[in-house]
Amino acid sequence: TIYQPTNYPFRICDISLPNCNTGFVYFLMSIRNPNFTYIGQTICVSRRIRQHNSGYGSNSTTPLPLRPYACLAYITGFDGRHREARENIEREWKRKRDFLCRNGNHNVYDWVGAGKDCIEDLYVANELLRHLDLRLVMLFEN
Repeated sequence: TIYQPTNYPFRICDISLPNCNTGFVYFLMSIRNPNFTYIGQTICVSRRIRQHNSGYGSNSTTPLPLRPYACLAYITGFDGRHREARENIEREWKRKRDFLCRNGNHNVYDWVGAGKDCIEDLYVANELLRHLDLRLVMLFEN
C-alpha cells in the first residue's frame, strides 16, 4: 500500500525534525508498508532519518520497497550524552511494541505511546538520570 493523504494526517515534507546533536530515540514507519516499523537511536535525528530514506540507514531499513519512512515520534532530552540510556530506551520500546503486536494490538498509536512508558521505566531504574527532561514527541494524532 502506498501512502495516501487520507490514510495519515501528515506528509513527510510537513514534519519538521530537530537538527541538533542532543540525542534521540525515534520511531519510524514505512510509508509504502505501514506494517513495517523501526525504532532506533541517534545523536541527530534529522540526519539519521535522511540516511534511512536514502538507503544508508540500518540493514533492515535499506530495502527500496520499504522507503520512504515517516518519523512518527521521537524521545528527546538526552542533553548530548547518555548513549547507554538511549540504547536502553530503544531496546525497551522495541520490546513493548513487539509485546503489543504479539498480543493482537496493531494500533500504531499504542506502539508509539509505549515510548512514554519507557521513559518512566528508565527513571525508576536509574535515579541518576532523573535530572534529564525526557519527552516523547508524537508527530501525528490518533
